[in-house]
Amino acid sequence: MYPHTDSDMGSQDTAFSIDSVQETLETEQKRERVEVAPGTYTVEIQMPLPEVRQDSKGHNKLLLPLEIIGGVYESSWLFEAIYMNNQHDDPGKVKDGISKRKVARLASAVGLKVMKDFEELAGKFVVVEYGPNKNGYNEIREVKPFGGDDSAPAEKDSIPF
Repeated sequence: MYPHTDSDMGSQDTAFSIDSVQETLETEQKRERVEVAPGTYTVEIQMPLPEVRQDSKGHNKLLLPLEIIGGVYESSWLFEAIYMNNQHDDPGKVKDGISKRKVARLASAVGLKVMKDFEELAGKFVVVEYGPNKNGYNEIREVKPFGGDDSAPAEKDSIPF
């Protein structure tokens, strides 16, 4: 009904190219940071972001996103900081031990007894309680199995499967 010719639209209006498909696929998706309010959320565990980051003390960590399913914060991410092996704070707190407990909570909630890599967690759903820690910073305080009891939020009914 509306035929277009090259003279109707300049070639730059329809041009599209990717210099490196693989590099584009591997590039971390930049997401708008949303301040998520404390609450209970159904989340889908994602693969850790590929970029190793450093905290304010120079410790190396990965960020493990948990994508919120349903509700006002649909598609927003909550993060677990996963520290690399053998990093310690001055007071002697073993950071990778804390990280292993964080990941173990997720693994336990999805029914794993042993975990060999993050692919075993990615794509699984859990329910998390998100709120302030003793220092006032919001974090994931508790992890429960998805649909495991009546405390799971109503958002689970909106998952399309």
